[in-house]
Amino acid sequence: MSGRSADMLTKTRGCHCCPRGGQTPTPIAHCSKSSGAHYLLALLVAGLVVASAAPAQVVPHPQGVALQDLKRELRSAITPLPHAQTRAGICVVDLVTGATVFSRKADEPLTPASTMKVFAMAAALVERGRDFTFKTVLATDGRNLFVVGDGDPSFGDERLHGRRDEKITADFERWADALLGRGTRSITGDLIIDESIFDDRRVHHSWEGSDLGNWYAAPAGALNFNDNCIDITVSPAATRDAPVLVLLQPDTSLVKMVNECRSGGSGKPMLHHPSGTFEYRITGRCAKRWRFSPVSFPDPGLLFADSLRIALDKKGIIVAGTIRRERVRKPDGDLPDSLNVVATRTMPLGDVLSRAG
Repeated sequence: MSGRSADMLTKTRGCHCCPRGGQTPTPIAHCSKSSGAHYLLALLVAGLVVASAAPAQVVPHPQGVALQDLKRELRSAITPLPHAQTRAGICVVDLVTGATVFSRKADEPLTPASTMKVFAMAAALVERGRDFTFKTVLATDGRNLFVVGDGDPSFGDERLHGRRDEKITADFERWADALLGRGTRSITGDLIIDESIFDDRRVHHSWEGSDLGNWYAAPAGALNFNDNCIDITVSPAATRDAPVLVLLQPDTSLVKMVNECRSGGSGKPMLHHPSGTFEYRITGRCAKRWRFSPVSFPDPGLLFADSLRIALDKKGIIVAGTIRRERVRKPDGDLPDSLNVVATRTMPLGDVLSRAG
């Protein structure tokens, strides 16, 4: 349901006008934030959910909503478009009669941008159902520690954890508490991750190579953390021309940080990240605190495991061995009897869709 059919549920080619955070890049496709566009999106979502996830039924027209008013709102949503290089096409169909309610350049081929997530969300409801729950399992065999991924795209998501006023590592800390409650103070073996629910393709083959370092083209995996991105914030040091201070989220040992940015002066910090690498290079000048737009990390499972190991270490649990990948699921998807489940992190599909939409 995640990475392979809809690229991490909603991680389709993102619309550049709706950044995850930080600086806003120049839009190449625009999803209007006007009330008309929101109403259109609501119609699309409602129609897809009714048509795909529920028994067939006649949907009455909303009382008091005039067709001409809807057309007027749709026209105002796309006229004029906010950027000269932006194009838009719309087709609204009455699900009861099948009649076309509104159409504007409906047959012109366009990049779907962020509106594509509506169809990904509908596909998730059809394929998994409203009651589906992601389950990420922490288990042990007495020597090694295992994490079995289920494709949950929300693990360590900053906004979801922010709603609960907790850190993105909160689930890792709960896992650590579960291990400590069992009397586990160290892992003498390895930290083993099972990502076998998906194949090895983490990005879609049609994505442009120049986009792959950006947050909106982050890879998808069976284990995901912090949206598979690195958040980098820089601040000037007390001494002019000294290297800037760098803060990373999540806390990871994997990033190769090259700090060539200097404190004070004019100009601004610049971030360079060759896609597919663990290198992040900062240049330029920094006179005030500066948070870059999140940048993708090429290996979601490794980022998850390394962040978990660091979180366990902070709670006093040392993993003596290495991080490695191994399929532990049986062919039917169940775990072998040799594993003892320590904890299971669950996330309802509805909560994921709420965040994605």
